[in-house]
Amino acid sequence: MRAILFQVRNQPTLLLANAGNLRDSWRWLGNETLVRDKLGFAGEPDQRLGAFGEHLRVVLLRDRNSRDEVPQWYAPGKDNDTPGFGVGLWVSQDGAPDNLVFASTADVPKNFPKVPRGLRKLSGREGAGPAPTVAAWNPQYLELTVLGCPEQDEAATWAAIAHQLRFHDDYVPLARPLPMHLAKLAEEYLSPQPTDGGSLG
Repeated sequence: MRAILFQVRNQPTLLLANAGNLRDSWRWLGNETLVRDKLGFAGEPDQRLGAFGEHLRVVLLRDRNSRDEVPQWYAPGKDNDTPGFGVGLWVSQDGAPDNLVFASTADVPKNFPKVPRGLRKLSGREGAGPAPTVAAWNPQYLELTVLGCPEQDEAATWAAIAHQLRFHDDYVPLARPLPMHLAKLAEEYLSPQPTDGGSLG
């Protein structure tokens, strides 16, 4: 990571890091070790962000990570009557003025078929209504922490950039920003897979 940051130190750079994916190999990403506007690597003291490039910005993402690390969510419907899904970049109502943690949510895609309300997978009574035949598509909630941004008033801007990268003309709303989505696809494509269902040898 340091070698890559050194190579791009003279260019404006946005480092998007998924805490769940990197926490085991980059121990500094644990909640108890993070330090605002600094980066840390094993065996060395934390360094200020500017040491890795004057124009480096860091946004740390956290998703469900198969461990419910972020909450399920919903948004009020029209006239605050019926809850549903909404799209947006959110901050906590009781967040401090120097808040660096944001929530990014995506709406259900326009081409996704409407699912009738009231469907239940489990029902305790007969004739309780139709049951779903397919799993519903739930938009992903992402926690965005603008970890490295020396100009405090820019934190919301960088969170908005990371949020907006979830939306692209060629895709339905993405679970993560487009560069991370493409990196995941490349990883899946390049990972060796057994061709006969057996183990790799």
